[in-house]
Amino acid sequence: MKKMNLLFIGIAGIISLTACHNRSHRVIAMSNNNTSVRIEYVGDVLFNNEQTGIAAISPHGYVKYERDGRDLFAENRKGKIYYEFNGDDDKLDLNTSERQFVSEAVKDMVKYGHNIKGR
Repeated sequence: MKKMNLLFIGIAGIISLTACHNRSHRVIAMSNNNTSVRIEYVGDVLFNNEQTGIAAISPHGYVKYERDGRDLFAENRKGKIYYEFNGDDDKLDLNTSERQFVSEAVKDMVKYGHNIKGR
């Protein structure tokens, strides 16, 4: 009986994950000597042509990027991309330092295998 309950719970979990807006959830994690990078995203994340910024994120999608203690969270809310840096408040407009960090993050995402759509 316990095996049947565990099987049912496992199947229910899989169904709930796949039924959630048909969004794909991906995680890329790399670690070597002095550097650790973690990229997590849901939905489609498209970069600009120069691969220095985020051009679009699919509805209800987001991307989380962490590198050596610094982090970025970007999500689509009603067609606009909102950013958080190191857990700070949401923002639409970025300063020079924040744009630079997004650029570095995008380059890492491409380097470590983020699936670039629309190219």
